Amino acid sequence: KTGVFVNAGTPDVLNAIHDYELDLVQLHGTESPGYCQELELLWSASSIRKASLVKAFSIDEAFDFASTSAYEAYCAFFVFDTKGAGYGGTGQQFDWSLLGQYTGSTPFLLSGGIAADSVSAILDLHHPLLMGVDINSKFEIAPGLKDVERVGRFVQQIKQYS
Repeated sequence: KTGVFVNAGTPDVLNAIHDYELDLVQLHGTESPGYCQELELLWSASSIRKASLVKAFSIDEAFDFASTSAYEAYCAFFVFDTKGAGYGGTGQQFDWSLLGQYTGSTPFLLSGGIAADSVSAILDLHHPLLMGVDINSKFEIAPGLKDVERVGRFVQQIKQYS
């Protein structure tokens, strides 16, 4: 189970991990490496439920992939998503060729505007740390409600060609 948070206070995150038995905490705001370190320290100094951290980064042509290195000690993986005006999905795809600038050691999920017709472009990506894709709005019947058949067809296409 994954909880998605945007600039939440650490007590809110810790309570959600406990209340919802979260396995992953995905940080989608401007959370700093120090924030991640604080969570790690709280987990190591107590018996409270722990979760793995995931940090999402908003990617555009100006993004500096070197900024991810400060998070590597704390995050299980990253999410590279399209930069928008606010937080959360835009339904738009960023320029995936920018991923060539990522030379870190933390695996990542590709996110942002992925649709059923993105399969061949995804399979053309050969970044060694690409661990999967984060599909969302293009696979929904309504906000937050996935079209299970559409998701299934997408997964089958990926499996068929990979």
